[in-house]
Amino acid sequence: MQLSDGDLVAASIELDKTSFWVASAYMAHDKDAPPEEVRTLVKEAAYKKKQLVVSCDANAHNSMWGSTDTNARGESILDFILGNKLSVLNLGSEPTFITKSREEVLDITLTSDSFVHKIKRWRVLSEKSYSDHCYIQFEIDLKTPHVREFRNVRNTDWRVYNKKLGTLLPKIPPRDPATRVELDGLVNQVTKAMNSSLSAGCPVVRYRGKNKPPWLSKQLSSLRESNRTMFNKAKATRTTEDWEAYKADLKIYKKAVRTAKRKSWQSYCKGIEETTEAARLRKILVMSPCNLGYLKGQGNSWTTTSVESLGLVWTHTSLEAGRWNLTTP
Repeated sequence: MQLSDGDLVAASIELDKTSFWVASAYMAHDKDAPPEEVRTLVKEAAYKKKQLVVSCDANAHNSMWGSTDTNARGESILDFILGNKLSVLNLGSEPTFITKSREEVLDITLTSDSFVHKIKRWRVLSEKSYSDHCYIQFEIDLKTPHVREFRNVRNTDWRVYNKKLGTLLPKIPPRDPATRVELDGLVNQVTKAMNSSLSAGCPVVRYRGKNKPPWLSKQLSSLRESNRTMFNKAKATRTTEDWEAYKADLKIYKKAVRTAKRKSWQSYCKGIEETTEAARLRKILVMSPCNLGYLKGQGNSWTTTSVESLGLVWTHTSLEAGRWNLTTP
């Protein structure tokens, strides 16, 4: 979006029946709180009647979002929040910024007042972020695609299965069926009992996994776990030695990650260069599916929806085709 700059990244999420804006903002300590870029973003969202979610490194203290005290920057940001119909999503006082010398809540998540009910399960994660700031996670309750469900038969608790089956089947074996109708009835009874027993011993679960990046090797996973352990130790002991050891190990881990990413990207680029143009484009889109973003057209004006962006691309493509005497499909 055209509202983005070095300290602010904003994007528009467009779904079938709803759309809203999300943003990540860094509020430098030597600038006004909040900075002019954030004020413009909130004003623009209100003007276009867009719901807004903003995650901020505010560099400000306020007991409203769980800080240990309140300073002038925190007061200024709170006044801005109250004056622009925004809500703070932070819950509790779990620190979001941790260093050797202090722990504090410096990161806040803001949203439009009318969008608060859509935000669920806001929390600070204990998972190591390999930064001074912690991961913050929340869910936006919108219509989502069908959740994959599966039953892993290898994890079946056969003791539960047999116990359940024993309660559902008759204690006395039934007499031999005299007709086909009786036979079908017995088959249905046994099938229903087995299905119910399987549901008890091996319940259906939802797929919760996520794909690992191609550059994440076992060696990097081991380095990450080691660094996480060192961070927890430094956080607990608060000694200079442990913090210095953690920082040195973190430097090694980040260097290894950069190297792995670079090699993975080089390998990927080498692979797509060996294919035809059409196959190359398809491979790129399959690996990294994305929606068309906002584009700048003539006169430095930006598109405001994906439909306008698509129209701009189509117009540009048609002009290029005419220039080279090509026919567009």
